Amino acid sequence: MKIPVSFAKKLLKVIEGQILRSEFTSSQLSINHFNKFIEEGILKAKPHRNTQLIYGTKENIINFLKKEYGITDLEKYIETLENQDADKSQAAEFASDTKVLNKRSFEGFFIRTYENLSGSINGHEIVLNPPKGSWIYIVDYKTFKIENDITIIGIENPETFRYIENYNHLFPTIKPLFLLRFNNNLYIEWLQSIENQYLHFGDFDLSALAIYIQEFRNKLGENRCSFFIPENIEALISKSENRSLYLRQLNDRRLQNLKFENYPEISELAFLIKKYQKTFEQELFKNCKKL
Repeated sequence: MKIPVSFAKKLLKVIEGQILRSEFTSSQLSINHFNKFIEEGILKAKPHRNTQLIYGTKENIINFLKKEYGITDLEKYIETLENQDADKSQAAEFASDTKVLNKRSFEGFFIRTYENLSGSINGHEIVLNPPKGSWIYIVDYKTFKIENDITIIGIENPETFRYIENYNHLFPTIKPLFLLRFNNNLYIEWLQSIENQYLHFGDFDLSALAIYIQEFRNKLGENRCSFFIPENIEALISKSENRSLYLRQLNDRRLQNLKFENYPEISELAFLIKKYQKTFEQELFKNCKKL
C-alpha cells in the first residue's frame, strides 16, 4: 500500500527528531496510515492543551516502513514520488513494491490522419498516416514535433476516431492530425508545448461544449482554440429527434456555473441547443456529404 507523500514527509520529520501536532494528518488516507502507526506503537500521541503531540523513535519507524511497506529509504521514496519522470526501476531501489509510483506503464495518446503527414520523435522522422486498421500511439510525447501548419483536431468518440477518414469532407481546407481524448492529461501537456491551432470535433450538446471549454480552451487559450460547427447547424439541431440526451445532460456537474456566453466561438451553438432543447451527434456526418 502506498503512503501519501504528505504523510511520508511528516514521518521524515519525526525520524529527524521533531515533535509534531496531530493535525498533520489531513486526508482520510493519511489518517488511516496514522492510526495504523499509532495502533502498532510506532508513533506515540501525548495530549497537549487542545491537541496532541506526535513523536516516535527513528529505529522503530524505519524498521516498520521496511517491514510493512517495503520502503528502505524514505527520502528517496518522497523524492521519486514527486518526480514525474521516475520509472519503476528507480522505485525498486528503495521500495520492494514498484506500484508505489502509481504510474501507468503506457503513458501517451493516440493520433492518426488520412493525409500524407510526417512528424518527428527524438529527431527521427515518422509517418503520421498509419496503415488501415491501425492507430499511432505516441509515448515519448515530449520530443514529438509536427509542422506548424497542421491543425490538431480533438476527437472524443473512439468510434469516430477509428473511422475518421469517413469525415474527411468536413475538413477540406486544413491539414488535420486527429487526437483522441484519452484517460490522462498528457495530450494536454503536449498541446501546451506546441503552437498549432486546435479544433474540437465533438457532439453538438452542452456536455461536449463543457469538455471543450474546461479541458482544452481554458488550458490552451482562446487564440488557439475553436469548435467545429457546420454552417447548417441550426437546421440539423431543429430537425433532430434527440431530446432525451439534452434533458439528461442538464444534471451534468460540468455545466454548473458555466456561462457559455463568455466563449464567443460556441455561444451561438449553446443558444441553439437550449432553444430547441435537442442535441445532434457527430456520427450522423459519417459518409454524408450533405445533411
